[in-house]
Amino acid sequence: MARMRSAEGILRTLWSNSVGMADKLLPNPEITALLADVRRDFFENGLALLHWAVDEHGAKNSLSASDLAAEFVPYLQSSEQLRTAIVTQSIRTLERDAAKALGSLVNSAALTLGILAVLVVVAVFFSRALFSPLMRLHSDVLALANGNNDTPRPVPAMAQEVDDIFAGLAILRDHIGAKRALEEEQRRLNRRLRRLAETDTLTGLLNRRALLTRIDAVFRRADRIGETLAVALFDIDHFKLVNDTHGHAVGDEVLAGVARLVESTLQSGDFLARIGGEEFVIILRHMDETTAFGRLERIRLLLAETPVQTATGLSVTASFGMAMRPAGSEIDWDGIFSLADQRLYLAKNNGRNRVVVDGISPETRRRA
Repeated sequence: MARMRSAEGILRTLWSNSVGMADKLLPNPEITALLADVRRDFFENGLALLHWAVDEHGAKNSLSASDLAAEFVPYLQSSEQLRTAIVTQSIRTLERDAAKALGSLVNSAALTLGILAVLVVVAVFFSRALFSPLMRLHSDVLALANGNNDTPRPVPAMAQEVDDIFAGLAILRDHIGAKRALEEEQRRLNRRLRRLAETDTLTGLLNRRALLTRIDAVFRRADRIGETLAVALFDIDHFKLVNDTHGHAVGDEVLAGVARLVESTLQSGDFLARIGGEEFVIILRHMDETTAFGRLERIRLLLAETPVQTATGLSVTASFGMAMRPAGSEIDWDGIFSLADQRLYLAKNNGRNRVVVDGISPETRRRA
């Protein structure tokens, strides 16, 4: 902040000297009025705004770049108008003096060259000492408002002191960059937490929570496009015996192997979830009952014939219960789940290793 105050003092001194030269060399009511506008807009209001932004919002980064730009940029308009007016008035002065010089070429030549040199010095002085830093500030504020956090280009040596007034803007730029980095890291962590919350860690499939979160949307979409769904529950036959005989580590590998094998048979849009223990749910899209039964039969045979645990070469059988949900059906998830669950119960009671697609059992083990 001390460097910023020092730079502001230098800038005000340069401005005072420049105004004195402009009053002498370019006396013009328009320029005089614009000088007053610049003094009011930039030195009274604009610099006060920058000090306020740094003091009140620099540390907390509570003022957005867009808001700062919206407040500050209008204060630079009178400076641009002043630059245009000085150049225009200089051209008019040169043209007037050149016309007079035609009448007295020899006497006026030296005077014209002197005036030209002075005007060039004034133009260069204003450009390098005042307008270049102001236009640089204008560009940096707009860039920051547009999301560009790149380090600005170096300031020319003649205006290096003036560049200290941009310290507050640099603080805001640094805080905005840090804030964006933290926001991106938070989004990444949120995505990871969401995946962990919705994924069965053993098989990598959707878990019960993820399935229940999605199922209403799946049903609504099916109703909207006129799609019949097949909902099947299956669990591994005699899985407890696998754990008792081979140990839980092998049992876990069997569950993961079953998940991979069944998942490899799914088509685009189908769902597979592990809802607990050795129990799984399959949702098949675009299905009639005959086609769905054929798909489940192929999965059942594939499980019975394919080793799902490498070390032991162990294969397993599974029992399936299936229920159909036509498009527009009023049956909800609890209802379709209960129906498929009863048919899974029938499959187990009738010898296991089979697919049951009709019938109702008076027993059901649980609700979804």
